[in-house]
Amino acid sequence: VFEVAPDLFMVDVRKAAGDTLEYHK
Repeated sequence: VFEVAPDLFMVDVRKAAGDTLEYHK
């Protein structure tokens, strides 16, 4: 689980960051 989690975590972070940037725009 911990071996795959980092990749999924980064994807979630990127999506969350993108959503936040779009929201502020």
